[in-house]
Amino acid sequence: MTVIDLVNRERGRLSRLIAATGGAAAIGCAALLLAAGVVALGRARWIDLPRVVPFIVWLAVVIVAVAGIWWTRRRLARDASVNGLAFEVEREQSLRAGALRGALEVASTGTLGRYNAEQVARRLNEKSGGKSLTPTLTRRALVRVGGAAAACGVGILLLATRSSATPDGWQAIAHPVRAWTGTLLAPISVQRAPKTVLRGERVALAISAPDRRRITVYQRAKGSAWRASQHEVRDGVAKVRLAPALSEDERAQLARTMATRVLAAAHALPVAVVCDLDGDTEQVIGRVVESAVKRSAAPESAIMVVVNTATDLDRGSSNFIRIRRA
Repeated sequence: MTVIDLVNRERGRLSRLIAATGGAAAIGCAALLLAAGVVALGRARWIDLPRVVPFIVWLAVVIVAVAGIWWTRRRLARDASVNGLAFEVEREQSLRAGALRGALEVASTGTLGRYNAEQVARRLNEKSGGKSLTPTLTRRALVRVGGAAAACGVGILLLATRSSATPDGWQAIAHPVRAWTGTLLAPISVQRAPKTVLRGERVALAISAPDRRRITVYQRAKGSAWRASQHEVRDGVAKVRLAPALSEDERAQLARTMATRVLAAAHALPVAVVCDLDGDTEQVIGRVVESAVKRSAAPESAIMVVVNTATDLDRGSSNFIRIRRA
């Protein structure tokens, strides 16, 4: 085997190790970045976060890939080039500086040059014993390969586990354009809804919202402001109970109607009426009733009628009229 064959064999071995190191390190870092992106975007957080986040993750992956290519090319040019490797061989095999590089240059120039190259090749074979000409450099390359392979394995493992734990995060990473346009998930639809609803009745809905954690439902009555309510999604379905939405005029008319009916039924008994109670808890009602009795100077035996039109209508007319003996 000529000195050129020896050097080329060593270059091939080192080149493969360097390329494996760069590739494994780039894959591992990219997998770690993707796993971090999956965690950050998982559990429907990609809906709340800026739409550009998946593209930022992919940009970071591209930067890592470019950095890996740059490092590999730089390391190949330094350690696996003919001159660079010849220098390392001379240093590790205790050859005179320039002996191997000179032999490579004159190996094909004539008889004397070929003879010198054969002598250098014989000496290298005797010193290396058929093994690597650069054991220290090869050992360092193997250590780098092992570290890069470990990082690659950890990154791929984390990416696989996080993707299975939060599949919507992986979908947002894998389809950033669909996440940007809002078409990543199946559309929200109403599964069950009553065909007819009585006035003042609460409406029960089953809303299909796959791969979502919660939904926001907006409702309004004519002439009134929008009201928003959030509902948890379980097994892809959100069960919603919507309170009737009354406009201000409807609310005032309802209060007058209910109060008129109660006053008519009370006949000559002293009665105090409070309209539009803000809240329907027993404690709030009790405080409002007490303050209304004092404010109206009603006797202790008076009947207090609370006409409440500011709360939801989940229990029928009992939400509108509450009768308390003061």
